[in-house]
Amino acid sequence: VTHPDVDVISFTGDTTTGKTLMKKAADKMKKLALELGGKSPNILFPDADLSKAIPTITNSIFITAGQMCFAGTRVIVHE
Repeated sequence: VTHPDVDVISFTGDTTTGKTLMKKAADKMKKLALELGGKSPNILFPDADLSKAIPTITNSIFITAGQMCFAGTRVIVHE
């Protein structure tokens, strides 16, 4: 995070770690993207088997009507 060759920081995880990263990034005015707390995002990597991933992601929010902390309410897709 503090290395001069790092220009952008992207982090998905807990709020405590996010706050630490935000403080360190602010010192160097680095670009920062955080996905913290709340319901979990689904992360779709380029090598994903889409025939399995898409139905799983689609159904994940509806398990127990979305009333759980790890219900996937967002999808992060690799460009």
